[in-house]
Amino acid sequence: LGESPDLTVFLQCTSPLTRSGDIDDCIRTLVEADADSAFTATESHRFIWNDKANATGVNHDGAERRRRQEIEPEYGENGAVYVMRTRGFLKSRHRFFGKTVISEMPTTRSWEIDSPEDIRIVQALAALSSRNFPVEVRAVVFDFDGVMTDNAVYLSEDGKESVRCNRGDGWGIARLRDAGIRMAVMSSELNPVVHARCEKLGLECFQSLGRDKVQKFTAWCREHDLDLAHTVYVGNDANDVDCLAAAGMGVVPADAHRSARRVADWVLAGEGGKGAVRELCDLILEKTADDG
Repeated sequence: LGESPDLTVFLQCTSPLTRSGDIDDCIRTLVEADADSAFTATESHRFIWNDKANATGVNHDGAERRRRQEIEPEYGENGAVYVMRTRGFLKSRHRFFGKTVISEMPTTRSWEIDSPEDIRIVQALAALSSRNFPVEVRAVVFDFDGVMTDNAVYLSEDGKESVRCNRGDGWGIARLRDAGIRMAVMSSELNPVVHARCEKLGLECFQSLGRDKVQKFTAWCREHDLDLAHTVYVGNDANDVDCLAAAGMGVVPADAHRSARRVADWVLAGEGGKGAVRELCDLILEKTADDG
């Protein structure tokens, strides 16, 4: 090749649901952490045991049973993407060396094909994302709770709320903005964390909308001369149903409430707060690139 590249990226064909954004994320995770190697993995809360004849808990104490939500997350390598600093890779002669970091992928895109049964599962998951977007996407409006978060809330002793967001969402939103797509967040409730997150992402933020969310959505579209047919609305619960129906395309995360899923045009593979927003951003950008 003449010159040795700074980074070597290894992809495995047995992970067909990998997206270009997953590769970008893994590279960026390594660079931002100033790490030597990185790989994709999915969060796991499974209780692991060994020795069928004399079972012993590996990652938990069998005598102290806790709920899955209460245990610290572990990460299962999904075999999709590996990124290595080339010089270190040539020296160590294996994928994991020096400082190693994880780039998280959603569980629904982490299937590896190792058996005929896996092929059928992957085909079913791929079919969920086979529908067409509107001819042109000009705007995307997001609900907050359950879309940009996992719909959980953490409450401190002094009563302050905090939420968990996905860092990959910010990169996807920035790329949509660069593509000229207008965006906003519309939330039924009032919460300082919503404003703080939107301010960091550079998004318009509307709160305390209650049951008037669809009125605000349609008014916002009129204000910006946006045809509803060219909009995407992302929601996860019953209070999003009207907006999902009004938009050119209604989109929900994989774990959305059944009332929202029932009217949605598109069900994402990722769950709220766990890659759903980034997945949608990547899909829109891929469509824009294909149309261009």
